[in-house]
Amino acid sequence: MYKKVLIFIFVLLGAFFLTACGGEEDPLKEGKIEIDFWGWGDKLEVEVFRGLVDLFNQTNEEVYVNYVQKPAASYESSMEQILSGTRAPDIFYVGDGSLKKWVELDFLYDISELVDNSEVIDLEDIWPEAIKRYRYDKTTKLSVEDAPLYALPKDIGPTVVYYNIDALNEVGVTVISKDLDDPTITDDEKFGYNIENKIFNNRIPMTWEETEALSYLLTKSHNPSSPTTYGYYTEWWFNYVWSIGGDVAELNDEGYYEFALGKTEKNTSDTGVELPSNREAFKHFVDLSTVHGTSPKPNTINTTGKTNYFTSGKVAMMVDGRWSVVTVRRDAKFDWDVAPLPVHKDGIPAGHSGSMGFGIWKKSKKVEAAFSFMEFMAGPEGQSTQAETGFNIPNQISVANTDVFLQSDKKPANARAFIEAASYQKAGDWAMLPDKAWINIWAPTLNGSVLNGDMNLDEFFSRFTEKTDELLRNYINK
Repeated sequence: MYKKVLIFIFVLLGAFFLTACGGEEDPLKEGKIEIDFWGWGDKLEVEVFRGLVDLFNQTNEEVYVNYVQKPAASYESSMEQILSGTRAPDIFYVGDGSLKKWVELDFLYDISELVDNSEVIDLEDIWPEAIKRYRYDKTTKLSVEDAPLYALPKDIGPTVVYYNIDALNEVGVTVISKDLDDPTITDDEKFGYNIENKIFNNRIPMTWEETEALSYLLTKSHNPSSPTTYGYYTEWWFNYVWSIGGDVAELNDEGYYEFALGKTEKNTSDTGVELPSNREAFKHFVDLSTVHGTSPKPNTINTTGKTNYFTSGKVAMMVDGRWSVVTVRRDAKFDWDVAPLPVHKDGIPAGHSGSMGFGIWKKSKKVEAAFSFMEFMAGPEGQSTQAETGFNIPNQISVANTDVFLQSDKKPANARAFIEAASYQKAGDWAMLPDKAWINIWAPTLNGSVLNGDMNLDEFFSRFTEKTDELLRNYINK
């Protein structure tokens, strides 16, 4: 059914281009309310969205959508200028990192009541962590369950470990895919990576220690017979610090945020087990490139990009989101699959997911018409068609758990890892507060000098903790 819909979309797409090339007014506009929809994306996403817009225009009797593709690089800044003016699109992409700022700037319409009365949108069938990032209370500065809702997720992109099966096999690692409740699983297979027996199980998260051991085996400087130069690459610290219950900014006793990555106090699990401090967890991330040498330094990998490092066989394991599936399918000349992110042996599964939402301009005179299009795009019909492409996970949980998304005839075989990650992964630090000034003060140095090994952590925290704390005091959350 869904493949037929997709074929129909591209037939309509062809008709759309023929009409546009002929310079004729689209007869479908006649008698309808016209709304403007702005977004961005790569060639594949734009083609899909043009097709979806055309399908909506063919089937909706009251509303006509004009779709405008905008440049991705300048989208956020240019949209802020436009949304602050008197003419702007009725509906548009809202990044999870822009939501709070745009609410504070009064750009977004509160769609809470429209969603509550919708017969299409069922919030209980949308990933809770996806919905949460589009809620915001301007008074408390919190994104909580009863806060106003300003956008619906277009998608959610959980992060996982992409791994090169051929490379693992070449260094003597057996790759399996067995859940803990699988009746055939043995004690030796109940690990993410069994270091002694060299068994990798893509259904169980590796511990930090297991990840480092496997990375050594797949790094040529440690193992000359490794087919890959590096064993493991991630640009994100989130799953390390979040796994032990820490965070980048934490509330102090006075009710103000403090920069917390450098905290040395031990964390404690819900069961009372002592866990590493935020700083110790953060150091595990930094040490991958600066101490172990199992991860390429940013000044090396930035020249070609991490996805190219993986698909070209230079790095055996790469942490990335669902959005890279299309590229890896196209470019990888080896067998590959995905696995959960590493977790501390006594910690909790953790990680971040990316997301883009649909928002409505607060000054729009066509809110109801814009919302009808939002229902189509964020509802089961639009989400099913987007999932066909493979570049994202549907926001609808029920759709994600069907073969529309799982695509059992295509890689990755362990697509369930994305669904499981979507159930707990949250937005990155860029979505934590209304702007990124407190991040921009230290992140460039972390992603440059620190990870390149030119600055140690003592100097890093000495230089940036007090400055970041001063900025964080502006974000009151009492």
